[in-house]
Amino acid sequence: MTNRYGVPLLKYLVKQPLYCENGYTLPTLSHDLLFIARRAGLTEKRALPTETIYFWVRGARVPYWAQYAALELAIRRGWTIADFDDLLCVCSIIKPQLESLSTDSIKSLLTSKGLVIPTPLEPDLFLIFDKLIRDVD
Repeated sequence: MTNRYGVPLLKYLVKQPLYCENGYTLPTLSHDLLFIARRAGLTEKRALPTETIYFWVRGARVPYWAQYAALELAIRRGWTIADFDDLLCVCSIIKPQLESLSTDSIKSLLTSKGLVIPTPLEPDLFLIFDKLIRDVD
């Protein structure tokens, strides 16, 4: 599974003071993304050039392991769902973790990760759910 769904999360992370200095992405972000993805068993990569993160932020395809790691890391750094794109991003990333494909299971998994769907976006969850259903492998 490779797509652009991790981009909002990566854009958030590269703006964090821990990961950015003088407008440049620090290797700390690469290290943290790899650490999370390796611990989850999603990659065996040992190196991630910061240039690759830059390309992802600019819209290049983001591999699933990086999406997953970016989501986990962004949540730890205070990221929240703010708009439709954020909700679509997170729902697409958590899809493989769902026990069943339902709006209740999506809400439950988001809650377990400490995320809340803002009330104005709740109706959008049904649109996203339909998209996830159509994208079933």
